[in-house]
Amino acid sequence: PPFLARGYMKFLLRVLMKRCKAIVHANPERIDYIDSVNGLSNKGRQFVIRNYPNFNEADKQTDVIFSKFKSWLGNSDCVYLQGAGNEARCGLESVRGILSVEGLKAVVVGKFDEKLKRQLQDEFGEELEKRMFFTGMVRQQVTPHYIRCCKVSLVLYRKNKPNNYYCEPNRMFQSIVNECPVVVGINPPMKALVDKYHFGVVLKDDGSNVDGISAGITSA
Repeated sequence: PPFLARGYMKFLLRVLMKRCKAIVHANPERIDYIDSVNGLSNKGRQFVIRNYPNFNEADKQTDVIFSKFKSWLGNSDCVYLQGAGNEARCGLESVRGILSVEGLKAVVVGKFDEKLKRQLQDEFGEELEKRMFFTGMVRQQVTPHYIRCCKVSLVLYRKNKPNNYYCEPNRMFQSIVNECPVVVGINPPMKALVDKYHFGVVLKDDGSNVDGISAGITSA
């Protein structure tokens, strides 16, 4: 986070914390990290609220896009990706890992960077269209329908920045509550939960290794 990048900003963060009655974090690992770089004050006022999804049930009615997806999927096994175009989410490695598993398909729900998509089209040609379904933006209450059609969900974040490394996205919990195993990287918050409750598979890295992603999907 920017407040931890420079000494004077860290000092400002500590001053602001002293003026707060409560500081809320997404997970305990974030608190530990800020404390480790001497950015924490008022330790007794630090609290954790997990980044759970803000819905309990899917819409009863699906839409035309979902009907097209179901027809396209047929009886194939499918991987769930959400917003995989973001570089921090290992979009390129995720798609390469999926397409290296013979017969496997995937649905990409949400935004996907057009530049990255063109790069993948140049690399895989017609294979990309045959095995990757891009929904574009959909309402959050529709996403459970897609998740429930998938055998596994990829939730990957690079460890290049603390905000990514200590990420605990609600899309991980969306998959878990919809009984879809997750494949996560070594990011401490996600790794700790998956290791403890056996929700899926933890990779040996942050998702930078394509072969590791393929193996994680196969073993999930």
